Amino acid sequence: MSMKPPAFQFYPDDFIGGTCDLSAKEVGAYIRLLCFQWSKGKIPSDRNKLSRIAGTAVTDEVLSKFPDGMNQRLESERIKQSEHREAKKKAGENGAKKRWQNHSTPIILPLAEGIANDSSPSPSPSPVSIIKNKKANKAPQVTDEEWMTSLKNNPDHEGKNIDAEFRRASEWVSKQPDRKMTRQFFNNWINRCEKPLAIKPAVKPFRPQSCL
Repeated sequence: MSMKPPAFQFYPDDFIGGTCDLSAKEVGAYIRLLCFQWSKGKIPSDRNKLSRIAGTAVTDEVLSKFPDGMNQRLESERIKQSEHREAKKKAGENGAKKRWQNHSTPIILPLAEGIANDSSPSPSPSPVSIIKNKKANKAPQVTDEEWMTSLKNNPDHEGKNIDAEFRRASEWVSKQPDRKMTRQFFNNWINRCEKPLAIKPAVKPFRPQSCL
């Protein structure tokens, strides 16, 4: 259900030109009836109800501006606003899709049977399919192999086992019905991984003392 617009456009020149033949009391009744129509969609036909809404007796001159209970100029403004809101909504949705298209492409990679629990290295995974960029004028999309290679060559990930972490992330995502294995998700995953601590030698190396 669409939200009813809270206000309508007011054009002073058009209003003065359309009400110059009305008295001040009739203008007040006319404005109140316009507001009622904007809120309810149509004014009633009963004269007593109209008088209560307008706050005064409604003359034939005022009623002539509401044929069949509706002021046509006001309804055209309602349609104009509705079309404008719909156009803005579609523009926003299309903009959001374009912004996130390259960040939300699922990574579809075959996983080996029985995902290893250790951090032993494994061959780099091969992509099965990549969603192609719809815009022909864009630069070619980076393949999964190139993307994985760039992660391994990134100095910020030095010491991290990218392949093992990818297997762990894939296993975790497979158990989450509302998650997808995307590049953005794995980038966040690998950024949160801590680098393995360097193993210090248990015994200090022997250094012969110099003779005096």
